[in-house]
Amino acid sequence: MKKLLVIGDSILNGVYLTEDTHHFKLYRDRNFPTMEERGIQVKNVSKMGACIAYGAGQLDKNMDYLDRSATVLLSFGGNDCGYRWKEISENPDAEHFCLTPPEKFIKIFSQCIDKAKEKAGRVVLMNLFPIKASLYIDTISKGLNRQNIMRWLGDVETLGRWHEHYNRIVERLATQKDCILADIRDAFLKDRRAGEYICSDGIHPTPAGHGIIHGVIEEALL
Repeated sequence: MKKLLVIGDSILNGVYLTEDTHHFKLYRDRNFPTMEERGIQVKNVSKMGACIAYGAGQLDKNMDYLDRSATVLLSFGGNDCGYRWKEISENPDAEHFCLTPPEKFIKIFSQCIDKAKEKAGRVVLMNLFPIKASLYIDTISKGLNRQNIMRWLGDVETLGRWHEHYNRIVERLATQKDCILADIRDAFLKDRRAGEYICSDGIHPTPAGHGIIHGVIEEALL
């Protein structure tokens, strides 16, 4: 039986925010049932809040699961480019670093790709789901000093630009390492209704958004 190992953050874990209760739930098809219908065994070890270091650890733990029939799907960057907003809120004039600085992100991600290729037949990278900065600023500043956070940011669109920087890193890695790219970002950027597919926290897809993501991934895999 062919295998699919899925390692990522909350996007591949299927997390979305309910609009009525504002609680996080999991998308019903998060484990790719259409893949299983095709005889592909799916193992999804994605985790909300995960950075690339988590991905490296999960890959090590699951090396015995892989063989040449397997595909590894990796998606990271959305949390890696995030900051410790409480620290910025309390001291906006200090120097602050994101959770995984670009150089470290590239190094660890590259190592993950190389290691996965040692045993798996294919490695697929998923680029980043676009954020909505005007909503995300509300999320990160909740209960904190929003004025200080904005002073450090300069303008709210800095959030989107920095996120895009990490997205471009992932896309370059896919090219440099000869990986398949599941280009979910393009699917949303060209859709006039893309805003409808982003939850009110500005960073998670709605269930309909997850449906689009899974469609793009399945097309890339199959």
